[in-house]
Amino acid sequence: MIAGKDEWRCDLAETYHIYDYKALPAETLAVLSSGLRENSRIQMKISGRKEVPHDLLIADIADTLRAIVYSLSGSKTEPEWWRNLILCENKPNDHIKENRAIRTYDTVDDFHRAWSEITGR
Repeated sequence: MIAGKDEWRCDLAETYHIYDYKALPAETLAVLSSGLRENSRIQMKISGRKEVPHDLLIADIADTLRAIVYSLSGSKTEPEWWRNLILCENKPNDHIKENRAIRTYDTVDDFHRAWSEITGR
């Protein structure tokens, strides 16, 4: 079987409602295939990407917004969040602490005390 054939057939069916691609001339299929969107299954497979550029933009916006909110909070502690963009791109993230302890609280008051210590309020 040709690599990506299933993805290509799914894209043709989804985009153009073509279920019997063998009934069309090869030239027509080539033209239609070149018009498939950037995040189509076959385009993603050919390029080797797992993420869609639009999703990367949204992840970067979320990361930037989180950094702005954090900087406005006045916190004195180092942030411990994962950057969405790094996770989307599957790149190593050296600043993440691998063995971070998960904090749990018995009561709401315990949480609020800990939150006050973290934010310095």
